[in-house]
Amino acid sequence: MAILGTIVPSCVKNDPEFTNNEVRIGFDSPMLYTSANTKVSVFGEYGSFKYGTMDYTYPREEKIKIFAVHHEGLFVDKTWEQHTKAEFNGAVIRYDSGFDAWLPKTDEGDYYYFHGGHKLSYAAMSPADLTHKEAASTSSTTSTTSTSFLIDESYASEVTVSFGNTGLTIENFQVSENPDNHFELLYTEIHENKVPSDKVNNAEYYSGLPIQFKHALSSIHFSLVKSSSITQDIVLTGIKMSNIQCKGSFNQNIQNSVSNPSWTIPVANQLKHSFYPYQAATDQSGAIVGGVSFPPNPQYISSLLTQDETDNKGTSHPLLLIPQTIANSDIEIRIDYTVDGTPTYKVIEFNNLSFSDINGQAVTSWLPGYRYTFRLKYSDETHLNDIIYFSPSTDPWPDSKIIEINL
Repeated sequence: MAILGTIVPSCVKNDPEFTNNEVRIGFDSPMLYTSANTKVSVFGEYGSFKYGTMDYTYPREEKIKIFAVHHEGLFVDKTWEQHTKAEFNGAVIRYDSGFDAWLPKTDEGDYYYFHGGHKLSYAAMSPADLTHKEAASTSSTTSTTSTSFLIDESYASEVTVSFGNTGLTIENFQVSENPDNHFELLYTEIHENKVPSDKVNNAEYYSGLPIQFKHALSSIHFSLVKSSSITQDIVLTGIKMSNIQCKGSFNQNIQNSVSNPSWTIPVANQLKHSFYPYQAATDQSGAIVGGVSFPPNPQYISSLLTQDETDNKGTSHPLLLIPQTIANSDIEIRIDYTVDGTPTYKVIEFNNLSFSDINGQAVTSWLPGYRYTFRLKYSDETHLNDIIYFSPSTDPWPDSKIIEINL
């Protein structure tokens, strides 16, 4: 079986098997599997990303891990392990400004090429390293790179990644206790049977191998609203979510070339964290001096903070969490707020609630690739009912859900 790539490109071009197939392997700007392929920085998720006048769907500074095989016939579902691994299988690829594409390279910096008579099938995940992120710092005299942990350092060594007949498997993934380290975990279907003739406009290289990512985690947001009849000043001062499962294993579960992603939460050695999606500003003594007023129209807390010109904004942290069962769980949400300056709070206990969508169908879990927005509503019914229901919303993530909680 001939190899897919070579260490020295000039040797590749002298290989007779490469006649009319001297096409470098490159990957196009990755896309997200959503109706709005953009990056929205205010949410901390991949949603509107612009570079100059060009719209890109994935940040150029991010690195991708590629899993690839090559084969003479068509790729057949569940035969990944039977095919020959490409030389760059499992490699980390970076954006190459010279070709305006993500290109795999050898350790010596040379490119890989399509091999004559062979097809390429591949999949990808992002980020390439699930445990570390690097931050480069350059001055006039020195250039240094510092490393921090995306996953809490004490657990980082437990994480393993593999790719096989059922697709991507990630064992012992953990969500960091620090929401500043929450990150998009993305995967793709297997892109099958790619050949050099797929290149666009007879380009010298193939810059158009598609990468279309899907979200593996669930996104949690909060928004605020009060009824128009409410004249009191309602100010949010804090939100705490407790008993969130933060350790699990992901399996892509490819069947008939389609993913059926699932997460498994361990029965023993569970890892649970508490998070503060919103905290008001405090003074040196710890007393609350800020907060976010409930608006007459529903708005994300993140958006309200960007509109606030005072110094008492507080901090907002949308969360990226492991999909998990929420019905009859011990998850709790505590909401602290003031009514005309008087402090009060409400605790929502998930084990006492049953969730359903607008069609009356039970919703028992947070699912991969869904955004769940908890809308905190202060209304005339606030002290009469605890109403929680789901309704569709249009957001960068597909099939988003709004959960309305009356305070």
